[in-house]
Amino acid sequence: METLAGRARDVQVVTKRRQEIKRTIFLSIACILLVAVILAAVIYFYVNHQYSSYEVKNTIALKKSSGMKCSAYQNGVLRYSRDGAAAVDRDGNEMWNGSY
Repeated sequence: METLAGRARDVQVVTKRRQEIKRTIFLSIACILLVAVILAAVIYFYVNHQYSSYEVKNTIALKKSSGMKCSAYQNGVLRYSRDGAAAVDRDGNEMWNGSY
């Protein structure tokens, strides 16, 4: 049979263990929230980044006649008019040409 002092010690051990569990849960939640806030800040600054300058790496002069229009196409430019269409790559080489 346990004494009253033995039961009191058991209650203290259980109470201390509960406090440790609560502290562990609190610290875990705090760490998760901290990581979430840091991740949200990184994503926010990445999405809302504003560039202040740019560098032109390459330019190509396209021969453009009257009535010709251009638009982006795959890795180059699509030139089209009433006479036909042609695709030009980034280096200025003609990929294909078609008339209609």
